[in-house]
Amino acid sequence: MSLKPGEDIGEEVHKLDQFLGVEKGKGKAVLDGVEHRIKPGVAILVPAGTRHNLINGSSGRMKLYTLYAPPHHRDGIVHATKADAEAAQRALRREDDRIDQPASRLALARLR
Repeated sequence: MSLKPGEDIGEEVHKLDQFLGVEKGKGKAVLDGVEHRIKPGVAILVPAGTRHNLINGSSGRMKLYTLYAPPHHRDGIVHATKADAEAAQRALRREDDRIDQPASRLALARLR
């Protein structure tokens, strides 16, 4: 993922463990309200249930990657930017909403 200067990933909490690696840029990681400075080569381990956010404090782009245990995304999924990741999440939520609807609402949605 790539974050623009001053951009953050958005505070989030996962039901699984997460590993984030910083490849480029400096900033901070906030885990359960505690701030940590981050720079290239730093690894951040985020246990399941931890509220977290990463903020790019650089004048250039911050490049990072993430791994989840167990896997959180389908194999081969790559989000180059935060905007790409957010668009993919919105699409998944829309799909989940359709799946969670009662069968009668699904039938109506298909007829429209």
